Amino acid sequence: MGMCQALLEQIDNYNQNVEKSSNLNIPLIEIRFGQLNVPFGIKSSNKKLLFKYNTNYFECGYNNLPDEYSLNNTAKLLDSMRKKLPNANKPLIIGLLSGGGSSLLSLPGENLSLLDKRKTIEKLVQKGANIFELNSVRGCLSEVKHGQLAVKCLEWNPSCEMITLIISDVCDDSLETIASAPTVLPSRFVQNSMMDAMEVLRKYSIRLEDHILNCIRKKMQMFAENRRFESTSFQNIIIGNNSLALRVAQTKAQTLGFKSILIENCFQGEAKLIVEKLLDMALSYVISPDDRLRYNGILWIAGGEATIRMDSCDRIGLGGRCQEMGLLFLRAMNRTSNRNKDRPMFALFAGTDGQDGPTPVAGVSVQWPIESKFQKKNHWSALERALLEHDSYNYWKQSAKENFLVTEMTGTNVMDIYLVSIPFD
Repeated sequence: MGMCQALLEQIDNYNQNVEKSSNLNIPLIEIRFGQLNVPFGIKSSNKKLLFKYNTNYFECGYNNLPDEYSLNNTAKLLDSMRKKLPNANKPLIIGLLSGGGSSLLSLPGENLSLLDKRKTIEKLVQKGANIFELNSVRGCLSEVKHGQLAVKCLEWNPSCEMITLIISDVCDDSLETIASAPTVLPSRFVQNSMMDAMEVLRKYSIRLEDHILNCIRKKMQMFAENRRFESTSFQNIIIGNNSLALRVAQTKAQTLGFKSILIENCFQGEAKLIVEKLLDMALSYVISPDDRLRYNGILWIAGGEATIRMDSCDRIGLGGRCQEMGLLFLRAMNRTSNRNKDRPMFALFAGTDGQDGPTPVAGVSVQWPIESKFQKKNHWSALERALLEHDSYNYWKQSAKENFLVTEMTGTNVMDIYLVSIPFD
């Protein structure tokens, strides 16, 4: 929404200047049709501007999952483009794409239901599949992902141009991965970057019904055939990512007097291992007299997207990876208390989109030593049970809801941010 309004404001300013100009040869910019699919809770601050430029927005994708609204809105978008593109003279299509777009631009493949699609991806998530593996399967379950939207545009009007401005939510800013790449022509995919969906299913021993497997096989064949579509007029440009968010955080930390250490923006793998790595960096750091003289503390800044395996428990509770990382941090601190008994520490784990899992919070902050209320006899058993059942949200809600980080929906997804600090007295 923010990208769209900023773009329309620039167009509006341009058009106003043209109208004031005496040069009648300068054309006005006309937008014949626009549609935004946005998460529930995202509102426009300038509806008049959207209306002026024939742009509508529709909410969908509750809890970052594709829903019936996503399907209806995507079908509506395709229908409008199918009707308007063939009769346009060299039309320019401007796409605005952000991480999380997979749930907003969603239309299951032939003979598939939304439930088929969601259950398939859910099985992979529970097995700990990473974003690249998930997207390789997502694309084969969809009518728009993996360049299919771009191909449709070329089929409807071979003279069309497309520029897509992208906010990345994946490591390495892989265009083939962000929001499952609806606007990247298959011919532009790096060779072998689109993983074999069937290999992914075999790797995690995922069993699917025949009609789902048939759809996946047909789509894989179609992707190979779609590599024939080529156009130098299709561009995908990244304008924001996790690295940018981390650098902004680093600048803010420095203004607050912290010695900030930017680690990396591409932490991947199991949440437990990421937490242990971050904690080991902090515990191994030798604080010098100069550090204490010049700074208010030391702050480690990192980003990425952890995975959590949920295939070994009978009951799955409510939570998100960032809230679970907060529990893992507390447990790891307790287990290494002989190394950190004289070292106070603070940590924050949060999703930049403002929603960690299907919960209303972005993440949590934790501190060490733990507060007295956490030292009750049953505290650690409750924590272990929450980890076992992946019920981190209810644990924090019942034990320390003040540790929640609540931002509401930010409208931007550039993966997660992890902060670990050692404050000085």
